Amino acid sequence: RGQDSTAFGSHFLILLNIFFSRDLFMKLYAQKDVQLIRKTVGPDMGVKASGGVKTLSDLNRLVQAGANRIGTSNALSIINE
Repeated sequence: RGQDSTAFGSHFLILLNIFFSRDLFMKLYAQKDVQLIRKTVGPDMGVKASGGVKTLSDLNRLVQAGANRIGTSNALSIINE
């Protein structure tokens, strides 16, 4: 369980390639995955989602789902949106 990981000093759960697909249907599944993980680990552990986050819309979906850190190589284009 995610809560047990904090006993070992874990601060973040990192999800790689969560948004890798360009398919909206698959992105909705990724959003549901983040929601489930957030529910499982609770509010005290960070959740980082990365991989395929290309737009502000992508970023917002993941944050709304419960991610509190985003990894992207598209930061400048997202900031300029």
